[in-house]
Amino acid sequence: MAKYLKLVKAIMTQFDECYVEHIPREENMKADALSKFDSSDIENYVGSVYFQVLKTPSINGKLIAPIDISGCWIDPIKAHLETGWLSNNALEARKLTVRALRYALIEGILYKKSFVIPYLKCLRPQEAELVLKEVHEGIFAHPQAYRQAKVANRIILDGLKKRVECSSNTWVDELLPILWAYHTTYKVTTEATPFMLDYGAEAVVPVEITHTSPKVGAFEPESNEEGMRLALDLIDEVRDEANAKIVKHHKRASSYYNLRVKERFFRQGDLVLRKIEAYGVGHKGKLAPN
Repeated sequence: MAKYLKLVKAIMTQFDECYVEHIPREENMKADALSKFDSSDIENYVGSVYFQVLKTPSINGKLIAPIDISGCWIDPIKAHLETGWLSNNALEARKLTVRALRYALIEGILYKKSFVIPYLKCLRPQEAELVLKEVHEGIFAHPQAYRQAKVANRIILDGLKKRVECSSNTWVDELLPILWAYHTTYKVTTEATPFMLDYGAEAVVPVEITHTSPKVGAFEPESNEEGMRLALDLIDEVRDEANAKIVKHHKRASSYYNLRVKERFFRQGDLVLRKIEAYGVGHKGKLAPN
């Protein structure tokens, strides 16, 4: 209504004289009928009120999404980096100066600096909630070895159980998000994601579109196409390197396990215990002798 009021006031300036007269509702049947129009059936007013249905707004204006303007910890750091602002409190000003050294302002966006990983984009509390929701509820993996398949299946089944128990959806509805989460999760053994090993590049998750990441902001179609083709040419080397890391990880795990193994040597004629179940004889069940 504010936009319509602004438009009416703008039109009123084109007249030499304008005046507004208030007419009580009981003295104006049409105004009374229009006031009840939204909550009543149209058939009740056919013939007594003339109206026009507009398919589009009668005023032009940009659609502006509401934003949260409440302050948070980002604002003072950003203000200090932009304008050099400092608090009147000497202690708080000193704290802000030291803290701001760990951040960088790039094209109006605040990032936390790092020496070993990419800069981290700083988000407001509401933005962080949306990002976490998108990451945990986001939307594929195909392990190549039998052992890997068993581990992957166990992870997927555990994820499905947790999601189905916490929601009213069926496992079919939750399967794709679980697969997507598994496929884009960093693995310690390969030091990469399954998506990377499949396509030669990391996936761009939807949250990187809604909250622009440096990777998305620097996107250029032509150079990206060339880079993707090069990545596909080198995918075999990436997979070989990942396989070597898996072997190295298994050797390290095996070595750690073998440190706790005590060697035993047997000679012919020594008596040993054996499990009955292993030979398929005797009674079966939890209470059967072993």
